[in-house]
Order: sequence, then structure tokens, then C-alpha cells
Amino acid sequence: MARLLLASRGIPGLAGLLRARGDRALLVPTASNPLREHEIAAEVEAELAAARRTGFGAAARAALGGGAVYVGLRAGAMVAGPTLEPLRLTSPFAPPPGLDLAGLRLSAVLVLPHHDRPGRAERNAAAVAAYADSLRLEPLRDGDVLVDDGGRVELRPGRSSRPGRRG
Repeated sequence: MARLLLASRGIPGLAGLLRARGDRALLVPTASNPLREHEIAAEVEAELAAARRTGFGAAARAALGGGAVYVGLRAGAMVAGPTLEPLRLTSPFAPPPGLDLAGLRLSAVLVLPHHDRPGRAERNAAAVAAYADSLRLEPLRDGDVLVDDGGRVELRPGRSSRPGRRG
């Protein structure tokens, strides 16, 4: 059974979460190198195309099949989901027309990182409402971690998260 640890920023208790599954992990800290704002759409398109061309998805699935744990932070967490389509509503940058927004489908959940940053909660709420009937979206504050054990999903709030403030 594959284990994915998906987070916005930082994973409290990471050593214990990894140790429970062995000694192999696939760390995806982000989906790309730092992006220059005025060229972000072209750079995102190029990064997604390169990830697909290099067979990253197949390599990640093979590592998970061999017992590795997928640790995805920020965009590395988002790309593990089934689709990036809801990001059209949450991102301040519009993807170029025709860009393939399929995720790696390692998890049935699309995480929305940095929920506690200015403006994100409102955009995330709009995406959750728009996709409520077709897709599970999980907004994560920095410090939260979504643990996906072969489709059994558990949200573990970080220390800074407060009940009733999910937005």
C-alpha cells in the first residue's frame, strides 16, 4: 500500500511518519525551480511538459510500488493529485490555453497549499465549492499534513492550525 505525505510547508513528526514505512522516500519539494513572475505561465508549461517527458509519474509510481514514501511539499503535493484544473481558481497566474493540467493521480485528493496566507482562503473556498461534486480538495495551512495510505486519507493539522478556522 502506497503512502503519500502531502503538505504545504513542513511536516511535523516527519521522521516518525517515514520510519513507520521503511527507509525509502521520494521527496518532491516543489514542482519547479523558482519562477520569474513575468514569465510564469511559459515556465510552468515547460516544467509540466518536462516532467511528463521524463517519465516522472511512472518513476514515482515505481518507487511507491517498491515501498518508498512520497513526500510532496507545496507544488510537489499538488501535482500528486488527480488534476490541477481547480488551480485556475486558486492561482494568481492563469495557465496558458490548452495546457494539460492532469496530475500524477497518486492520490485522489488535490491539496491546496498555503491556505493561511493572505487571499488564499477565499480562492480555495471558491475552488472547493466549484468542484465539490467531482473532486476532493483539501486546503492545507503551513504545518498541516495530509497522509494518504493507499486511499485512506487523514488530515493531521499542524501546531498553528486551529479548529474551526479551515475557511
